[in-house]
Amino acid sequence: MEIHEGHKERYNFFAERIHGKVLDAGCGPGLGTNILAGHADEIVGIDLDEPSLEHAIAYKPSNVTFLKMDVTKMDFPDNTFDCAVSSEVIEHMGEKDQYAYLKELQRVVKPGGPIFISTPDRYVWHQKMALSWDEHIRELTKAELGEIAERYFDVIGFYGQWKTVKVPRRKRIVRGTLNIIKKADVFQWRYAVSKNMRMKIDKGTSLVNQDHWRIEKLEDGEIAAQQLVVCTNRK
Repeated sequence: MEIHEGHKERYNFFAERIHGKVLDAGCGPGLGTNILAGHADEIVGIDLDEPSLEHAIAYKPSNVTFLKMDVTKMDFPDNTFDCAVSSEVIEHMGEKDQYAYLKELQRVVKPGGPIFISTPDRYVWHQKMALSWDEHIRELTKAELGEIAERYFDVIGFYGQWKTVKVPRRKRIVRGTLNIIKKADVFQWRYAVSKNMRMKIDKGTSLVNQDHWRIEKLEDGEIAAQQLVVCTNRK
């Protein structure tokens, strides 16, 4: 099993900023957790998916523990961790569980500890790129993620991958037309076109910078396909 390039970049970003005892909430098969292992004293990864955890346990470094656990109901005492990471997790929950999950992160991380959360930006993927995932329950925009994070944490800043870019009006019209075709193509006839051709057309008309997965700071008004919010725990 290999880690996706974009996911790897996110975990490298987290790894440079963690310390002490770290929680990886929603660790999946543990590929990202193992990246963190070289940068902290101890890592605990939790997830509910048993096949993913079986893979994670089989390849874990010595300072990593994997546990089957619900991120909305963690079986840890208060202030167990120095910091927490949670990548591509919050979009798999409904609104009520999203609040419960953030509240649990607040509870188990020590006061002032850093918390890193990454998730797709709904507006960019749906409106700019006409892409979506059936398994996602409630995706968030940058504004929505900031609003709910601020209920529990002090938000330090936003970072992103595949930032949106300014393009000529003609290109926006072409892309808008293609997005309408994508959304209307319920029979997926577009897949009759070769994958290479589809990728060439998609990249050539894209409204986001797909040249790299590098993580960049998002200033006011900037958005990106993948967003990362950096927080400190407020209690």
